[in-house]
Amino acid sequence: MTKVILLLEQNAIPIRLRVHHTECEESKKSKDTQSTTLYKTKSHKAIHYERQTQLRFKHIFHVNPLCDEIPRWCARAPDPRPGDSFTLRLNFTLPERRKLKRHSLVLDLTSTKEYEAAQMGLMYARSLFDICADELYKSGGCVLTRGIQVGPSWVSKGRVKTCIVFSLPASNRVEDMAAADALVFAIKAIFSAQDLNYMEETKALLYFNDELLGSMNVGCEMDSYRFLEAAKKVYSNENVKKVLYSRIENRNVLYAFEDEGSVRQGMMVKTGRVWRPVEVKAVEELYKVVEDFGVIEFIPAVNRVNENYPSMIIIETDPGDMFMTVLGEKKCWAFSTYIAEKILKVLDRYGILYHVKFSGNKGWHIQIPIELKEPFRFYQVMVEALVNRELGNLPDEEKVVAMLANFVQLEDVKSYKDPFFVARRFVDLVGAHIMFFELYDVTTVLSLSDLQHLCLRVGSFSPHGKGECFNSARMGLSKVELPQVLSINPYSKFRRQFKLLIDHSSNKREGKIRSVFSLHSKSGLMSVPALLCREEGVTKFDERMWDREFVCAYAHPESVLKQLDGPDGYYMQELAEKWDFNDATGFEKFLHDHKGLLLYLLQNGGEALELLDTSTASWVNANLWKKVVRY
Repeated sequence: MTKVILLLEQNAIPIRLRVHHTECEESKKSKDTQSTTLYKTKSHKAIHYERQTQLRFKHIFHVNPLCDEIPRWCARAPDPRPGDSFTLRLNFTLPERRKLKRHSLVLDLTSTKEYEAAQMGLMYARSLFDICADELYKSGGCVLTRGIQVGPSWVSKGRVKTCIVFSLPASNRVEDMAAADALVFAIKAIFSAQDLNYMEETKALLYFNDELLGSMNVGCEMDSYRFLEAAKKVYSNENVKKVLYSRIENRNVLYAFEDEGSVRQGMMVKTGRVWRPVEVKAVEELYKVVEDFGVIEFIPAVNRVNENYPSMIIIETDPGDMFMTVLGEKKCWAFSTYIAEKILKVLDRYGILYHVKFSGNKGWHIQIPIELKEPFRFYQVMVEALVNRELGNLPDEEKVVAMLANFVQLEDVKSYKDPFFVARRFVDLVGAHIMFFELYDVTTVLSLSDLQHLCLRVGSFSPHGKGECFNSARMGLSKVELPQVLSINPYSKFRRQFKLLIDHSSNKREGKIRSVFSLHSKSGLMSVPALLCREEGVTKFDERMWDREFVCAYAHPESVLKQLDGPDGYYMQELAEKWDFNDATGFEKFLHDHKGLLLYLLQNGGEALELLDTSTASWVNANLWKKVVRY
């Protein structure tokens, strides 16, 4: 930093420190070189080990039959009186912790991790309901004024069992939601804790007061995928191979291997007793790894093998499980497309080039090509302003010592030279802009009732401000805190359950993003370019892209191959091949226009930023910079 150097040069005492600082720099450079070399040669092993030690579900509990039974069971209950209640009880059989040998005290690692994961599923479900009972669901949807009870546990036939108990007043009616609907909602909320799928068995029982209305075992769907034959057809196509290889060339690639009906993610395969990396060094080798190793999915890194900076910035839309449960698949997809279109509008405004593709499953991927070798200039100015503020009250001679002692330990300064960190902050700012300034017409895709059921606080108010009034014959004028419908924090599992996440998490060293024309290993669909159009100078999604069923049919492997081999195949091929790099101009202007929010983001983090309301965010963006930087 300029001011750091000036201070060092202006003071006599720090000359000795400067020599020491120089030696530290040389030592740091040497370590960085060693680290880079190690990163180049060992990264695939580290990522492979991480993926191999992750647990895989043996089955998925299929709750739809249980949800279908709940209304029938509720119909058996007599007319409710004050004090009557329904009680839903879910009995779980925990996975067995196996020992390595008979009479051994050492437990098998995998079974132990499955046991712990199942327990975490219970805690996750309880925490989610605690949040609903404490705050979120008092204002909309069914009123969940009580949390859930976990336990007690007991032993039966040598197996540990436990339970979840949820009670609901029988007279509960909110927005014409019957008790059966509330119980179905509760079941889906409980099983949104995916770690519960490590439980071996589940039995559901429903009581009215103390009378049993019905019971059933919750069935399982085997976690089985059979996409290898489709993968062989797709990856044998010359057009697919050409595009796909251009996306994975000179990058570490995470593969999904199909193995006996299950999917294993990794970067290495076992040949004999030795694990070795899977490498594709030419177009011709791409199909060979599919045939030899059962590869069904290609997920390359955002950075090239020999580079410590990203060559693209990724923005993803990812709906939370409860978001999909509350809205349904059709509305959830429409809202995801609405948000993606808003993102494109912002990028267009700043002249930033991008490419949009279907993720292959639940959302959209927006890829922004840029060789981000160093942080944006305005970002560097921002970090320097923060450092100067931290050191502003110290005498010059103490500033130097403080800088040398603490410079590399400050989180915002450590990020100063990290392009991946900068990329994530850019995505966060784009998400914040959408949250606070672009949701004025959200009622074109979601109704007031939808917003209420997504746990948004709603109350009467005197109308003012753009986009804050919603007309409802039942409720009159209401203010909806719209930013709550989005999240920019991928690490808060509870808070994002009822939201759509604008996700930055792929923007890290060796962060992975599914390649265009790759199959998705869970859905069996292909990640294909989105169909866009220009209307009055504004980029919009083709109206067919708003229809989830059409997109799934459009991205089906047979449909994609038919299009590529047909007379108009060049159009899809051209969309997939297009890759135009940006310079920094548009990014610099965007950061400058959002400097107040950027300062708040660096000081407090994305979790705090997304909790602001629109008026506070507007004030922060307009005034915080003036508070930190003195002109």
